[in-house]
Amino acid sequence: MQDLGTIGGTQLTDLPGLNERGQVIGEMTLADEQKTHPFFWDGKQLIDLGTFGGDHTNKFA
Repeated sequence: MQDLGTIGGTQLTDLPGLNERGQVIGEMTLADEQKTHPFFWDGKQLIDLGTFGGDHTNKFA
């Protein structure tokens, strides 16, 4: 088990991908707990992928 950290909020809202390298994609809330952003864990650090231009994400397409 590995603590990935946070991008500000406390909720992991989606975790659709994990590969054999230990890389993870998912979605977490921000500090306001209202908006979510996708994230990428590269095995060493958690990267906020932003919204790609929108207000927030709502699941992976």
